[in-house]
Amino acid sequence: MEDEDYQRHLVALAGAADAAIKSLSDQGLPLSISLPSAVPELGPLNDREFRQLRTKKIEEIGGDEASIPLLVGLAVRLAWYSAWETAHYIRRLHEQLPASVPLTEENYRLWQPLWHIKNDGLAGNLAQTLASVDRPPQLQLLLRDIPIKTIPSDAALYLALSMYCFTEASKHVAAGKFDDAFDMVFEAHHALHFKHGEAMWQGGAEHAESEMQRDARSALAKRAASARHSENRAMKQQVFEWCDAYMAQTPSMDTAASRVAGVVVPVAWRTVRDWMTEWRKLRSAGTA
Repeated sequence: MEDEDYQRHLVALAGAADAAIKSLSDQGLPLSISLPSAVPELGPLNDREFRQLRTKKIEEIGGDEASIPLLVGLAVRLAWYSAWETAHYIRRLHEQLPASVPLTEENYRLWQPLWHIKNDGLAGNLAQTLASVDRPPQLQLLLRDIPIKTIPSDAALYLALSMYCFTEASKHVAAGKFDDAFDMVFEAHHALHFKHGEAMWQGGAEHAESEMQRDARSALAKRAASARHSENRAMKQQVFEWCDAYMAQTPSMDTAASRVAGVVVPVAWRTVRDWMTEWRKLRSAGTA
């Protein structure tokens, strides 16, 4: 059973990236997204911050006015890539489950990338994509048609996504959709938080060895992504409760993660596995 469960995880993981690239292509998101020069609909503070992003901040990371639409288009597609990859992973995992494991309506909703965009946000999904130290080769396909000479920095992509979210928020205000506008303003600032974290890493790792840089960058991004929503705390608690009830009858941690990820909680296998490791440490310490 252990080999079967873990093999299901590996099969789902292996095909999710390629499926995500195809779905993203079929979705037809634009390569270039133009932005307004200001967003007065969002009030003076947000408008001023948006205009500063377009000029001062984008210049600080080596960008210019001509590159902004391309950066925005790429940032949005990278965020959707993560949502598609997660959705395909969970779908492929569910399709391999034994017939005796019932799937609920909530399980099927996890097959939809929009669910992950709404739950984790555009900024959270972009962070998931950028968190990988060894970027999946499929991501090169996203850069193939972009007339940018060098791969943009993570900071540039977070800035671009923030500007996009401010713009979308202004559209929602104009349409009278104020709840959606508030959500997008939150997303805009959330993307900036990730950008600030990236800048802190860059400064701290400036003189470090390359291997240490990669490890620090990955750890920072993963911590930021895993902490982005309070819902994660509730889902971690679900995993802990599952471990209390069933871990003793489960042959290994890998098997346990394969049974929980995408079935008990809508979280990737690797995250569930990390939570289970934390649970085991707390249990050993007598505090779980």
